[in-house]
Amino acid sequence: MKRLLSLLLSFLAVSIGTGHAETFWTGTVFDGTGGSISNVLNFDWSSSGSGAAQGVGPTGSPLTPGQSFTFRYESYLFAITDPNGQTIPSPDLNSKFEFTVVAQFPEEVVSVTPASPTISTATFKTLPGGVFYIYNDTHPNSNVPNGSGFDDGTLVAKGTIDPGQFSTFTSISSNGITGIGSTILYGKVTYVNPAFLIPTNITGIRFEGTLNYPPLDSATGAFFAGRTGEGNLDPPYTVASNDLMLKVDGSSKFIQAPPPQGDCRVTAGGVKDGITVPCALKANGMPDPKTCAEAGFDTWGGQAGAQPGVDGNWTHHHVVSPKQSFVFHSNSLFQIACSDPGCCVPACANAENHQIDFAGIGSFSNQKGYNFPTGPLCFEVHLEDIGEPGPGGRWPSATTPCTHCPGTPIEPGDCVNCTDYYELLIYDSAAYDTDGYCTGNVIYYNGPGVPGSCTDPNDPHLFGYFTRAGNVQMHPENN
Repeated sequence: MKRLLSLLLSFLAVSIGTGHAETFWTGTVFDGTGGSISNVLNFDWSSSGSGAAQGVGPTGSPLTPGQSFTFRYESYLFAITDPNGQTIPSPDLNSKFEFTVVAQFPEEVVSVTPASPTISTATFKTLPGGVFYIYNDTHPNSNVPNGSGFDDGTLVAKGTIDPGQFSTFTSISSNGITGIGSTILYGKVTYVNPAFLIPTNITGIRFEGTLNYPPLDSATGAFFAGRTGEGNLDPPYTVASNDLMLKVDGSSKFIQAPPPQGDCRVTAGGVKDGITVPCALKANGMPDPKTCAEAGFDTWGGQAGAQPGVDGNWTHHHVVSPKQSFVFHSNSLFQIACSDPGCCVPACANAENHQIDFAGIGSFSNQKGYNFPTGPLCFEVHLEDIGEPGPGGRWPSATTPCTHCPGTPIEPGDCVNCTDYYELLIYDSAAYDTDGYCTGNVIYYNGPGVPGSCTDPNDPHLFGYFTRAGNVQMHPENN
């Protein structure tokens, strides 16, 4: 299928604004042994990083809006990358020296949106009081299972975590509990050790990560065990059976200046239950399975936007059967833009726009029963934050159906009757034009086709689906 660029350009030229770049620190990191690593931008923390939400679901108490809890995190540095995203060789990392990070912050449950008896998405925000610390140790000893060796050595940097930062997590409990989530956190840097980071004009930090349950190789029995470092952290904490243990795959960048105004971002994630739309709906708003076609199970999510205006990550996992599935994951983004001013109360969290579009380069992995080129490939995503994720987190209403056509302005009635919208297009090459649109042929799109609410063939974004399990959360500028 050829992308209908000629049908979309006029609409996008009017409705989409451009994000603004942010000034990130790029400099030299001294390793503590007399060596140095130059042209550093990004700190890639290990995918075996551990996180724990104390005493909350799905392993702890049921989540309820307004509920607060403590989140703890610890990880070691896996790699350092330059501004082009290339790994900077550092053969002595984790053999002669290591960098570690520890963090602790309170969070509050903002909303819980059950999509079915077995699928639920929760949105959280950080509360005041969060802190983080980064250490260098010339005797690498970080131990994931024991939770020790992360809070010792020489302090490199420390700071506070900004309150009001949002995260999402979707849990599934049909065949054993699983879950996936995403987060972007900003913090203020209150101390930089000039013996490790040059230049030192660092004012903040940006951390992004994906959250996975079960934690697998990130399982740990304790946090801050054997700690010797300074910091306003709890004493060593032993993980309890009702704590939600997570695998946290994260990265961070230092910021040299306050973020500019006008940026927008999104965190999103969800699960598609394998039933396409349209389905005939019963009186209670649930679908009549006899009228629905099976189309595969999706797990999707990530984040895009914030500062800089082009940054983030995205993952889409599609499963039709044990013999037919794939994972598509982004490597980089090259365009992010928001449109459709306004928001659906109370879902908006004061965000300035309903809709966001982003594009990037990604690749397929773990293919079974498909023969897609592995990549790199150009892809485009369109998201709409319409509800939480819909009327009370339920399925679309049977009596007042959604009539919104994706890509067109969202009206107040859509906020009541429609759920969030997600569209993914993957192309057969990495090519894109100067306007930021992929130029190849579409080889995969996630939806069932043109929604019945779209009567104009020139309407954009006709290849996704209205979500029933998950959340699209647009965020206000600088948040």
